[in-house]
Formats: sequence, C-alpha cells, structure tokens
Amino acid sequence: MGSIPVGTTKKACEFSCRLFLLPSNYNQTQMEKLFSQEEWYVYALFSKNHRRIYVGMSSVPDERLRQHNTGQVKSTKGYIPWERFYIEKVGARLKAREREKELKRTSGKRFLRSLLEEFQKV
Repeated sequence: MGSIPVGTTKKACEFSCRLFLLPSNYNQTQMEKLFSQEEWYVYALFSKNHRRIYVGMSSVPDERLRQHNTGQVKSTKGYIPWERFYIEKVGARLKAREREKELKRTSGKRFLRSLLEEFQKV
C-alpha cells in the first residue's frame, strides 16, 4: 500500500483509495448512485415563518422542494412552507456534497444570507 502503481497519477490513486473507505454494506445501487454521472444540484431554502435557511442537494431539485413542502423530509417538516432562493448546478454527486458542506459553513451561510436579502427585495 503506500506506493503508487506505475502509470497511475497520485490523484487517481487517491480516488481509488477512497473506494475502499466506503461502508462494506453498500450495495451495487448505492455505489452506482454515488459515482453516477447524472447532474446534481445544491440548493438553499428559506422558511419565512421561522426565518430558517436549509441547504441541501438533489438530482431532482423540483421534486425535492415538493418533498420538503409536503412534510416528507424529517429535518424540514417542522418549518413548512419553504421557498427556494438559491440553486446551483454542480455536476457529480461527490462534488455536490462538497459544495453543500461549503454552504453549510459560516462563510457559506453569510453568502446565502446576502443572497437572501436580495431575493426578499424582489
């Protein structure tokens, strides 16, 4: 372990090594979903009634918004209704997860709050 196979870049080796860190109970469908080439989106929602921001990711953002607003998402059902005020097409699921984490950090929340102020002016 430790050495990089001939003809393999360090980045490729790091990527392949991550595959071994996934839970052993992942099935084929979960693996395909994780590494699929479908487009993923990161979005931010706002609950006017509770003045809360929620950040999430989905490959079907319109359907996901409907799920948030019909109480099908445990973490958001107590704050219905939700409005989407930000959406970003990211690409692969792993990249979407990284971007989602960025937006959930303090600097990301600041960015979203500034966008929300502009959204509410319109």
